Amino acid sequence: MSADILNAQHNDDTFENIWQELKWRGLVHVSTEEEVLEKALSDEKLTFYTGYDPTAASLHLGHLVQLLVMRRLQLAGHYP
Repeated sequence: MSADILNAQHNDDTFENIWQELKWRGLVHVSTEEEVLEKALSDEKLTFYTGYDPTAASLHLGHLVQLLVMRRLQLAGHYP
């Protein structure tokens, strides 16, 4: 991927925080203690993890949601 494409990627500035953007994009369906998570995502830079095996034969389009959330969090300054 060229540097121009990567530099052009950013989160939508119309949202107050990344949590609101993820919910608007339909990338969050349900979560426990949403207020706590929203505050943590706004107040500090978090390290996040998602579990899947990218070399598995069963990797499918459904895993894309995890990748989209990871990329949005990374663009917001959090660490994979």
